[in-house]
Amino acid sequence: MTIEEIRSLIDQIDKSALTEFVYEKDGEKLILSKKQKPAPQPVAVMPPMGMMPASGAFAAAVPQNMPAGAAAASDTADKAAAKDDSAVEVRSPYVGTILLNADDSNVPLVNVGDRIRKGQKLCQIEAMKMYNDVTSPADGKLLSIEVDQGDIVECDQLLFRIEKG
Repeated sequence: MTIEEIRSLIDQIDKSALTEFVYEKDGEKLILSKKQKPAPQPVAVMPPMGMMPASGAFAAAVPQNMPAGAAAASDTADKAAAKDDSAVEVRSPYVGTILLNADDSNVPLVNVGDRIRKGQKLCQIEAMKMYNDVTSPADGKLLSIEVDQGDIVECDQLLFRIEKG
């Protein structure tokens, strides 16, 4: 890994909500971390990135140290989300940089209001010079784009909302 790549990683991590990044390849290990501001409310401990569930199954787990009121609020939000079957949330399967435009142009792959087909490419996520397509899980209408071109996203971060149909 070159010094420029390391500097770029430091810059991206500094701009993100990540507090630690570990990269290991061919016996070399790079650990980047930054101080974290104290959280204003209790948070759930996330599993390692490679073990993150693909669906919202993790949301059902409530940490033991979470106050009863917070658990009740979490349950209410989960029930409200479960009732709304008309919209599909597309979440990031990776940590990386969002690319909303087609190739190197300024033309977006999709726009709010577009009719979307299942399997259609919505964006790409660039991580360590690898480009991964994020595709639509369902047919429908694009309700919202929750990220901007060049944003650094975390695993399971909301990217798009699609109205089924």
